[in-house]
Amino acid sequence: MDLTELINLCKQINIDYKIGGKTASINSFMVGNRANIIVFPDNIKKLTKILDLVLVNKYKYVVIGNGTNVYFCDDYDGVVIVTKQINSIAVENNCILADCGASITACASVALNNALEGFEFSYGIPGTVGGAVYINASAFGSSVSNIVFESLVYDLKTRSIKTISKQEHQFKTKESIFSKEKSYIVLSTKFLLENGNIQSIKEKMEKYLNRRKETQPLDLPSAGSVFVKPKDAYASQLIDEAGLKGYRIGGAEISKKHAGFIVNVASATASDINSLIKHVKAIIKSKYNIELKEEIIYIE
Repeated sequence: MDLTELINLCKQINIDYKIGGKTASINSFMVGNRANIIVFPDNIKKLTKILDLVLVNKYKYVVIGNGTNVYFCDDYDGVVIVTKQINSIAVENNCILADCGASITACASVALNNALEGFEFSYGIPGTVGGAVYINASAFGSSVSNIVFESLVYDLKTRSIKTISKQEHQFKTKESIFSKEKSYIVLSTKFLLENGNIQSIKEKMEKYLNRRKETQPLDLPSAGSVFVKPKDAYASQLIDEAGLKGYRIGGAEISKKHAGFIVNVASATASDINSLIKHVKAIIKSKYNIELKEEIIYIE
């Protein structure tokens, strides 16, 4: 892959980049070796210029935020675009307007400070706005789809920017138009919230954060919940009942604290994780005739 044009663009418009950058350093699973190049645009205009260039040159590429729901193959032969420096958050009446790389937890804090309710469920989720909208992040009975008003997106087919309505997001459980069709990249999202009481909002946020600390293996590298909730069941409960807690392949292990998580306990590779996922799916299928579907994303 000839990176000359991309490197020249990064230098021209002042975008940080790392040739041969380590992908393990940009995902919470701490899995992966190197990518051809990792770029870090710090505003939407720079991001769209990078996207224009990779599309015109037909580079293989992927866009991530904090990398909290993904893991990488050993060597990624392409361009990794990291958006976490594109992170402004603004308040407009009852709305929060947040860039794709803004922390979803930071959005919850801004909502709290402005006595706006609806974001409490996301407090403690380590991902970004772009990732949360992409996967329709959910917790404690609420989801991103409940509060999205509209998003500014980059249309990969026309290489143009446009605004899409909530309906056009095509939200379903752990799914959106971004994950289904992959024709858009989230640039920013406007969330519509309700007026609330600061104290009650704060209490709810603290309760949810404490629940996460008590039940999730936050002390070990992971990519969050591995599987989408199957109909009329919980993946973690099925995995636990199947006796798989603590089951390990290489450096990847089913968390002893929460069976819905795979944790990196000893320099896990993508192969370790993939083998463990395959094993879990096979066991659950044979025991319960339930097909588990991955929520975490493998970048290869």
